[in-house]
Amino acid sequence: MKGFIKAIRFIPAAVWMYIIYWFSDQAWYESTDQSSGFTYSLVNAIATPSGMDMDTRMKWVVILEPYVRKLCHMGEYAILFLLLFFAIWYFAGDYYKKVFITLCLCFLYACSDEIHQLHVPGRSGQLSDVVVDSLGAVIIMLIIIMIHRKRNKTKEES
Repeated sequence: MKGFIKAIRFIPAAVWMYIIYWFSDQAWYESTDQSSGFTYSLVNAIATPSGMDMDTRMKWVVILEPYVRKLCHMGEYAILFLLLFFAIWYFAGDYYKKVFITLCLCFLYACSDEIHQLHVPGRSGQLSDVVVDSLGAVIIMLIIIMIHRKRNKTKEES
């Protein structure tokens, strides 16, 4: 029964991995439309109170879209790291080993995602996307390690 409960903890990560797969399986024009639409919504939310005209807004969308797209990639893999770490946390072993295993799984999934995109019409697998995806996992990993160290330091002081 304990093994079953441990396995259930991987379900949120598996669902999230499917969501990443689903986004990666979209044709280039669908992906571009989504990221441009999301960027437009962000620019519009900021620009509306300032009274910015539509031409200026569209220029900002064009400028910001690649950055927003990369930040979304990082966010996807930061979330994946958290979900995998939650699942791995309950297994016995060293804390830092669990962190390292989680990071490796995120990196391997980022690699497999880019390989998958090689087979999607109009898409391409990019090493730079693996780096960006992995950077999202690394950033959240560092935050988790800092929180862990701070908690341990607080426990030692009291």
